[in-house]
Amino acid sequence: MIKNTVSKVLNCTENDLLRAVLLALFPLALALIVSFLVISVSYYYFSYIDGTKINDIVPASKSSLFPGDSHYFQMIIIAVLAAPVYETFLFFKIPMTLVSHYNFNKTLSVHIVSFVFALTHVLVLSVGFGKLVTYFAGVVSAWSWYLYQELPEDKKMLYPYWFLVLIHSLYNIFSLLVMALVYEFI
Repeated sequence: MIKNTVSKVLNCTENDLLRAVLLALFPLALALIVSFLVISVSYYYFSYIDGTKINDIVPASKSSLFPGDSHYFQMIIIAVLAAPVYETFLFFKIPMTLVSHYNFNKTLSVHIVSFVFALTHVLVLSVGFGKLVTYFAGVVSAWSWYLYQELPEDKKMLYPYWFLVLIHSLYNIFSLLVMALVYEFI
């Protein structure tokens, strides 16, 4: 499903910025759907079946990505500029180049790279909402890497690495906007 969607997005337009925006929004949309379902089921369970108040179980804690935090601006710069360059190199360029060199199965390599990407975000980098979606973002990014490389040269404006950095940056921007909206209503 994800591979077909990425393929359709890459072939629907020759504008790399539009491709990157669509590919950045795709895992975010999946995450929002999954999050909404999990939150809805949890709310129903705790409110009507268990009787426990959700605030007693999940304390309202805010991270450094909360707009009121003193380090908010630095975290935005890191999340939008530095992290995409570093993480794309570390988690996608190096592994995907090695995997391509040794002719591994593409589907297996996409899922292994995505799992490692998600695992590091869950264990080290990410907070809250980001833990639910990094695997989806990794799968979209890995398939984007492979399928973008397969496009004819006249349909590409960027190298695959910079195309993935653009997707990653846009994804982080959209995620920060969603998180700011969520924190606004908590």
